[in-house]
Amino acid sequence: MSNSDMCKGGRRREHKSAFTFIEVMVALAVASVWLLAILKLHLTSMRTAGTIEKRTEAVLLAEQVMAEKFSANGPLRSSDCGTAERDGTVFYWRSRTEDARLPLGKKACLSGLKKLVVTVDWGRGRAEKTFELTSYVARQKTE
Repeated sequence: MSNSDMCKGGRRREHKSAFTFIEVMVALAVASVWLLAILKLHLTSMRTAGTIEKRTEAVLLAEQVMAEKFSANGPLRSSDCGTAERDGTVFYWRSRTEDARLPLGKKACLSGLKKLVVTVDWGRGRAEKTFELTSYVARQKTE
């Protein structure tokens, strides 16, 4: 038996297998890097979900405005605007109507075809977003 294996009193030292302080610190460092990466991924997904929610609200508002314009009896107004607040976000919308002439041949064109564009804006500054919805409607003239 060597002197290094002996303790005071002539007893043999037992070697226990355990983690060293350095091994524990390295494991904690690796775990913290993974946890930070997962946290960042979670925050990014939450931000994306909020953006998608606002975009969906803008699409629904544009479709609502367009449906109201199509259901109105009489001629379409050339332009209109308004605001709507949904879930704490203010959406600004505007609509414009213009004649749309689509060529059908060399000499023939559709008459009475209108192009309706609804634009919805929200956010301010660098965060400003815009959504635009375009549709066409043909109104029959009543005589």
